[in-house]
Amino acid sequence: MKTLTITTCVVALLLVPTIRSQVSSIGTLPPSKVGTISLQAAIANTAEGKQAATELQSQFAPRSNELQNMQKQLEDLQTKLSGPTLSDQEKDRLQREVSGGFPEKL
Repeated sequence: MKTLTITTCVVALLLVPTIRSQVSSIGTLPPSKVGTISLQAAIANTAEGKQAATELQSQFAPRSNELQNMQKQLEDLQTKLSGPTLSDQEKDRLQREVSGGFPEKL
């Protein structure tokens, strides 16, 4: 057991200069260069990416227009609702329309 400990210590002492030289040589290496790319931009700028984007745009354009129209209608109703010249009955009707009219279409 005692010889194993002594042998381990001797080997460790002999390895210290080797390890030290390897560590110091790492510091003299030229710095590595790292590059990054935007995967989304890389895909979008290819011919296939542009074609897919055009297809998706045309596929979802009707729904997008429908949602924009619904948003415009909702904004118009909210503007009317905030107006000072409405009767209480008209305000109640508009409030019901604003809160209950649109979710069924989604």
